[in-house]
Amino acid sequence: MKRPALILVLSICISSFSMADRWLPIEKTEFYSENREYMLRIRPDEERLTRPGHCAATLYQGKKKIWSRNLINNYAPHRVFVSNSGKYVVTTDDWGAVGDTPIVIYGGSGRLIVVHSLLSLDLIKNIYQITTSRSGAWWDESSITFFCQDDEFLCVRLKWGEMLFIRTDCGSVIGRMGSPLNGGWRIGEDAYEKLTKMAHEKANKMIIDMLSSTDPKKRETAALFCGQEKLVETAPVLRKMLADRASYVTRRLGGIVRVYYIREAARDALVKMGHKIEGVMILEEIAEED
Repeated sequence: MKRPALILVLSICISSFSMADRWLPIEKTEFYSENREYMLRIRPDEERLTRPGHCAATLYQGKKKIWSRNLINNYAPHRVFVSNSGKYVVTTDDWGAVGDTPIVIYGGSGRLIVVHSLLSLDLIKNIYQITTSRSGAWWDESSITFFCQDDEFLCVRLKWGEMLFIRTDCGSVIGRMGSPLNGGWRIGEDAYEKLTKMAHEKANKMIIDMLSSTDPKKRETAALFCGQEKLVETAPVLRKMLADRASYVTRRLGGIVRVYYIREAARDALVKMGHKIEGVMILEEIAEED
């Protein structure tokens, strides 16, 4: 399925950061709801170049098949979220291409509810904070996505601290009454504050759990959010993360360096909490071979 991309906007606003993208065939094909009651199984389409939009998906409740359909994805979605009620399945982006179809929501019987774009999600205003690469716009980089209020809302806690709310039954983006939201569904101040409080409480619990994740990217995201939310109770764990061994190698200022990115995120979080941090190795020079 061919989808329009925001080529003009992204070509103007593209960041200076560039990644060497490498997408391997997807390995995870089963995605569970948080309560483990429902599971979406996908079958990536290896013939995506000749018949786009044929990624098969089946939703199960235990061993019982609830619905089956082709997703709009050409090969497979980048991420999948299944609600605890089984009413909704949310996919983000396409495997190998990000930013064109950032959020897609399916409802009962696999009905397609909404296909969002960066524009309809009102994320264009944040384009300078979104990393871009050959694969597109990584809008949900270092984000946390979850359902809340009995699956009535999809919440995305974005890396710059903003909380994105979407009604799952109709796909409308939620904003405060009187907000400059382009389209969407505006709710009263009290209702919005209640929703925001509930979402932040759940997000903070998820953040604390992610600090001990075996996935380095989740640990980095958790440290980032701990600093933004000033979760002072996480300081002891963050201090231990100052010795985290996760790293990547890159070229900077004419030399090759090893970057300890989780240490950096933990240090920055502690500094935001008022701690004085010194002597933490973030960059390690690596000698080039002749």
